[in-house]
Amino acid sequence: MEIILLVALGGLLLFFMMNTRKRQKAQQEKLSNNLRVGATVMTSFGMFGTVTDVDEDGIKVTVETTPGTNVVIHRQTIAQIEAPEGEAPAVPEADADVASDIDEPAVEESKEDKAPRITDAELDAMNEAKRNAKTNDNADTNDSDKK
Repeated sequence: MEIILLVALGGLLLFFMMNTRKRQKAQQEKLSNNLRVGATVMTSFGMFGTVTDVDEDGIKVTVETTPGTNVVIHRQTIAQIEAPEGEAPAVPEADADVASDIDEPAVEESKEDKAPRITDAELDAMNEAKRNAKTNDNADTNDSDKK
């Protein structure tokens, strides 16, 4: 009886190990297929950006984090990839069933949900206007207190 239990536990362990390896392989395949110029990526250290150059022979990827700022990173530091707009994510047909097993949150973004982006100059101008308004309010209350 104990031998049957040990064999069953060993078989269960092997099954989970093989299943995990399949999922990891499918995820790596997905990352390598979708890594192309224009794709939005997130690195393992939390940096977001857009791929501007992929060195196919080497291991370097150039990512533009902000306009005019390019960062060269190692290919394996990319944790997530969104395909460029207008393109469907590439999933090999043979691994389509394995790729569907990968648990990834389904994110549906509509253009209405996205807030308009403001530039640093616009933000500075808004903060300066708030400071001026506070200064004017304080000056008005001080003048009325003196009367």
